[in-house]
Amino acid sequence: MVNAADKTNVKDDRLVFEHGWRYFELHANQRISLFRYYIIFFSLYVTGVGFLLIKSSNLPCKTENEFITIASIIFILITIIFWLLDCRNRKLIHIAEASLRKFEDVHSLNLSFKIFTKEKKVSSNTWIRHTCCFSALFIIAIGSACSLSWYSFNHIPNTCKESISTAT
Repeated sequence: MVNAADKTNVKDDRLVFEHGWRYFELHANQRISLFRYYIIFFSLYVTGVGFLLIKSSNLPCKTENEFITIASIIFILITIIFWLLDCRNRKLIHIAEASLRKFEDVHSLNLSFKIFTKEKKVSSNTWIRHTCCFSALFIIAIGSACSLSWYSFNHIPNTCKESISTAT
């Protein structure tokens, strides 16, 4: 026969697990959603800059280079914000994972049921993780935008001077 104290403990344990799981699920979904929004933002930036580069090749003064420079600087700042938000979500996910691992240690006797414990061992031995992939994309995006901004900024005065001197 199960006494009332055992029923309370089972109910409390279930609440603890559900709380940890919801916390994990919330922040994991936030992280993936954030990355999806970043991919949309990245695509819009690349499309806009590509359009401006094509358009600027047909104009004598290439004033689009100013817009490319400004857009690249804004893109860099927004990418840094996305990266910082990703770091925050990653830390919150780690908190939830630690809580769920603790729950597994206390309540699970069989290692095959310890999903978060097993995942920690597997992912700690590899660099192919969401964190590394996301960070690599952010670094590549910032580096590319810096290069494009520098290139566009350095070509603003020369092309405008050439078009002014040929017009007179």
